[in-house]
Amino acid sequence: MKTKSILFLALFALAFLTVSCNKDNDDDNPLTADTYMKAKVNETNFEAKKAVAGYSSTQKTLTIVGLDEDGQNALEFQITNYTGIGKYDIDENIVLQWQHDAYINSGGKAGYINISSDNGTIYKGTFECHLVNVLDFNVKLDITNGEFRASTR
Repeated sequence: MKTKSILFLALFALAFLTVSCNKDNDDDNPLTADTYMKAKVNETNFEAKKAVAGYSSTQKTLTIVGLDEDGQNALEFQITNYTGIGKYDIDENIVLQWQHDAYINSGGKAGYINISSDNGTIYKGTFECHLVNVLDFNVKLDITNGEFRASTR
C-alpha cells in the first residue's frame, strides 16, 4: 500500500511539473500562440487578428504581414539582410495598403522595426514609421505604437 501511495505521489508531482513547465512556453508555441498586428495609423486603430511571417534563407529576408478582418487594410514589412533579434531601420522595405491606396517610404529613414523575439517560427516586435501615398506624396501616414506577434504556421 505504501508503494502505491509513493508511486501515485511521484506521478502526480511529475505531471504537475510537466504542466507547469509547458505553460511558460505557450506564447512561443506556434500551435497555441495567438498572432496579431496592431498600430495607430494617423490616430486610427489598425488591428489584424492574424499575422503571418515568412523567412527566405536564400534571400535573407523576413516578411511579416497583417490583414484586417475586412481585407481592406494591410501592413507588410520586409526586412532584407535579416540577422535575428534587433532593431532594423525602415528604408525601402515597407509596403502598406490602407483604404485601397498604397503607401511607401519617400526616401531616407522612415522608421524602424524592432524584433524582440525570434524562435524561428514566432516573431514578436514593435514598429513605427512615416509613409507617403504612392500617387501623391502630400498624403502621409504616421504609424505609431505598432506591435506584432506573427507565425510562420
